[in-house]
Amino acid sequence: MGQDLVIVCHKCKLITYFTCRFYNIKKKEVQEYFFDHKGHDIMG
Repeated sequence: MGQDLVIVCHKCKLITYFTCRFYNIKKKEVQEYFFDHKGHDIMG
């Protein structure tokens, strides 16, 4: 199962919750990891 991650979209500038289902992202890397706006998997 994916981990619940918090990332910031560099386009919409919003902090969103992202469940990593398709990518292997470590929590320590999250603050450096930016997804395209359309790449969001918005959970709520």
